[in-house]
Amino acid sequence: DLPYLYPPYLLPFLVLLLAMPQVQLLALWFAVCLVIAALACHRLGVPTLAIPLALVWPPFWEAIWHGNAEILIFGAFVFLFFERAEQAWDPVDREIRPSHTSVIRAGLLAVAIAVVKPSEGWAWLNVLRRHRRAAIGGALLVVALAVATLPLVGIQRWVDYAAQAGRAANPDWKGVGFGPAAFMPAWPTIAVTVGTLALAFMVPSASAGAWLGLLTVIGAPTLRGYELIFLVPALLRVRREVALLVVILDGTLAVLAFWLAILVTAAVMVAGLRLPGLLERPPGPADAASSHPTPA
Repeated sequence: DLPYLYPPYLLPFLVLLLAMPQVQLLALWFAVCLVIAALACHRLGVPTLAIPLALVWPPFWEAIWHGNAEILIFGAFVFLFFERAEQAWDPVDREIRPSHTSVIRAGLLAVAIAVVKPSEGWAWLNVLRRHRRAAIGGALLVVALAVATLPLVGIQRWVDYAAQAGRAANPDWKGVGFGPAAFMPAWPTIAVTVGTLALAFMVPSASAGAWLGLLTVIGAPTLRGYELIFLVPALLRVRREVALLVVILDGTLAVLAFWLAILVTAAVMVAGLRLPGLLERPPGPADAASSHPTPA
């Protein structure tokens, strides 16, 4: 009884996948999700030996086991906003420079996020602020894809998609998750989402990935457990003991614990702007030689 919540322009590509035998398709898709999740963790600086532990954390494992496209979105998000980490547990924010290669890369990765799930607008808005040409180019690619596939899917598919999206936002629907729409009226929910989208446009480039992941979680009207993987960049910024507490809370699979974990992460990130001791600081030059490098 779950509605199809992905845009109709993906349907022609999904038909190609469905041509494969079901067992092989499931095995292939599981492997793809597993590899993308592992690569994203590696890029963020999670040591190789710790990656299996990270992937069995409930938000990660739920997305991998069920083959949820959120893993693909998270992978694109990490590759858009982070360079490959050189130190263990120390993610490196990517600077989107005004170069031709960087513009193409930023635009394509932003569109990769939007194509799979247009509701993930936080990343796109930040790219719009940092490099307008890349963001607009990515948006035009999405529009072109929608127009090109319209003869294949028809207008009615888009009408059905809009109706299904409305159903998914209905707090009475059992699959609504535990986002703001589950316990707040429509207007406060909209205000939270719009507020986080506005903040996404303003977050500093120096720590954009951590802040955008946090805003994506807070602002999602129909939040589900697997979407908490977007907290990972912020968890690598806050003190280790705080991150461990959040990981444990998320592992309880209780809605109250989920929101406590989100609020603790947000509070420490905000407080860290004034109290740097609440955050893990990158190693200084004196520590560089003794720091544990990220395994290849």
